Amino acid sequence: MSTWKLISGVALVFILGLLAGLLPSFYLMHNFPPPPPPPPMDQRNRNGVMLERLSRDLDLTEGQRIRIGKIVKQMGERLDQHFLRVQSEVRTIFDEGFSQIEGELDNPQKEKLHALRERMERHRRPGGPFP
Repeated sequence: MSTWKLISGVALVFILGLLAGLLPSFYLMHNFPPPPPPPPMDQRNRNGVMLERLSRDLDLTEGQRIRIGKIVKQMGERLDQHFLRVQSEVRTIFDEGFSQIEGELDNPQKEKLHALRERMERHRRPGGPFP
């Protein structure tokens, strides 16, 4: 009889320890909402985030903020132009790679590859800079 008391006592302590460990995490997960997703990074948002970060970290004056804002805007425009130039080369590399992959597949796999590629194209930002 004493062994059953010992076993049940150990099991009870184990279960209570488990509950005590899980309770705080359950409380924290259900009482605090998850952080909001970051906003999509478009040109205006990217430039604004960069300027805000520079202003905060460097303690810029208002005059410096205006002048640096113009520089950041020019830098963003140059980056977008560069990505648009490079995007055609990237498209060529993907086309060549997919055609080589297609050569190694049988017909059902080719159909799955085409569906996968269409899905990838749908998720790519249309007309935007390099994804």
